[in-house]
Amino acid sequence: MDRLEFQHEFEGLFRQWTGRAFDACLDEFGDGARKSIEACILEFYFSRRPVNDMLREFTVQSNQDLGYTQMMYLLALGHTKSSIYEVADSDPGKGVLLQDLIRGGEPMRIPGCSASDVLAAGDRLLTRVVINKIGIQISGGTLVIPKQLWPHLSAKIDAQLSERGPEAPSLREFREELAEEMTWYTLSCWVNAYSGPGAPPPKLVAFDRD
Repeated sequence: MDRLEFQHEFEGLFRQWTGRAFDACLDEFGDGARKSIEACILEFYFSRRPVNDMLREFTVQSNQDLGYTQMMYLLALGHTKSSIYEVADSDPGKGVLLQDLIRGGEPMRIPGCSASDVLAAGDRLLTRVVINKIGIQISGGTLVIPKQLWPHLSAKIDAQLSERGPEAPSLREFREELAEEMTWYTLSCWVNAYSGPGAPPPKLVAFDRD
């Protein structure tokens, strides 16, 4: 599946879930929000591609040779799945501590990230925690989930876990698959919540120091 087919598949799911056209909703956002949404989609697409193909496509798209830092980031991105995280702690200018709400595990500290300037304990994010030889960081396609949306997303996650049948893979594998499945659904809910008459402005994360 090429990128255009991938985009069309998402737009079809978005219409199915929300009853709205994705392009029309996207037109209502400012540059910052549009970049976050587009980065989220692009990273999801790249993470499902063979690494060599992903690097080749990124080089062609950006029309530039990749530096070492970019190469390490993209290689790690290709092996990283998104999930929903909660900010367990935030120290402005110094970093954040994130807890994966779908896959579980130990909280992960992301030192020195720009996101710590705007994130507070209790915020929930759709993001990827990218770990490579250079360090650990959250991806550019990060969306801060509005508080009013979380009960709906949490109920869907709980329902999926409770409906896991005997033929399903192990709980760990199932949670991995669920984290990926929730990427599309969460993105759709986020775009739907922040577009339309009377919608509030989204809380955005900047990456000027990362």
